[in-house]
Amino acid sequence: WSGPSCSVCSEQFDTSLDCGSCKPGYVQYPLCVKCELATHPHLANCNSIIVSNDECICDPVMGCISYYSGTYCDKCESPYSKDDQQVCATCSPGYVLVNNVCEECTINGHCNGRASSVTTNAQRTHCVCSCSDQWSGETCSTCDTSKYVAACNACQTGHINYPNCDSCQSLLSGCNTAAGAEIVSTASQTDCLCKCPDRFTGGNCDSCVHPYQGALCQYCKDGYEMLPSGECSLCTIDKHCSGNAALVSSDGLSCSCPVCQHQWSGDSCSDCPSKYSQDGCQSCSYNRINYPDCVICDVNSHCSSHAHSVSASSGADRCECECKGNWIGDDCSICPAKYDSNNNCVGCGVGYVGPDCRKCLVTTDCNDHAVSVSAKGTGLEMIVQFAQRNTTPTTTVLDVVLVMSDLIVGSA
Repeated sequence: WSGPSCSVCSEQFDTSLDCGSCKPGYVQYPLCVKCELATHPHLANCNSIIVSNDECICDPVMGCISYYSGTYCDKCESPYSKDDQQVCATCSPGYVLVNNVCEECTINGHCNGRASSVTTNAQRTHCVCSCSDQWSGETCSTCDTSKYVAACNACQTGHINYPNCDSCQSLLSGCNTAAGAEIVSTASQTDCLCKCPDRFTGGNCDSCVHPYQGALCQYCKDGYEMLPSGECSLCTIDKHCSGNAALVSSDGLSCSCPVCQHQWSGDSCSDCPSKYSQDGCQSCSYNRINYPDCVICDVNSHCSSHAHSVSASSGADRCECECKGNWIGDDCSICPAKYDSNNNCVGCGVGYVGPDCRKCLVTTDCNDHAVSVSAKGTGLEMIVQFAQRNTTPTTTVLDVVLVMSDLIVGSA
């Protein structure tokens, strides 16, 4: 109380309580300071001020103005922080101000999921990504694919030693790229090598794989042929010469059989002329003689046209004739004297008579009283010439007739 008669109770005190406590809205009896901004400027961020436990605080129901929190609304609501003027007008680390709202910086949202961590710049105006692997750029969206794979976590083919990923093109020289060789890196990407195309080999791919040859390994070596597929195939006597050649050769494109064995012929030594035995082509075929000429046995040529048939001997060295009629000899060219050679060796020859062509003899057929004797036809018709020693100038025709009669009777 106050006044001359202690009748005055100042407005900050509660008269209902005998002026012994602060009026509602006031705190800290007996000072009883009014809860207002003038006396409590630290509550400037409260939407409403109330008294609680003899203390002025922000009304928890009404809350704080934007960006503030706490009993006294003197703290910045996450993710805001105080600026130089101690005003919650900036964002906390890890956040940036977007349209007056603090937005959290995240690896997925601001770094394309390609950062190991993310923070903000000092001004909280943009997020700062610590890119992982070899990603670069403000949002980790850039990868130098000329040296790195698409995931930017390994060297591109042809580069080695991650993360430097040096180009093998600049590290390796001498590779036969003119022939199609490629300069590549090893599987471990720790070394460079020259990758050879088909048919090439060697450290620089400057040699041909056996059996290829040529500047571009486009030909086969001698002894091989080039197949339609481009592969080289070994020339062999069995495969290319039917097993019938003395040797096989090639020009690098095709196989050839320059020397066939025995009497085989043809490009692949598969042809055997008919005059040779088809079983090996190294002897005469049936009815031929004198290998390798193998002349066919012929009645006209080998049997003087005087044979029923002719065949080769077992040794195929001569023809054997089956002579006709009375012809004899290896080639049926001999007609015995007792047969008539002028009549194809049929009938008796001159001086021979009878069914067996007996020879006419002076001794037996002329009682040895003739100078000569000859046969005529098939009978015994003899012309007798008397020996001069048995005739005289006085011999008469009758004498001759008598002698002839004796001869005829004797022959009968």
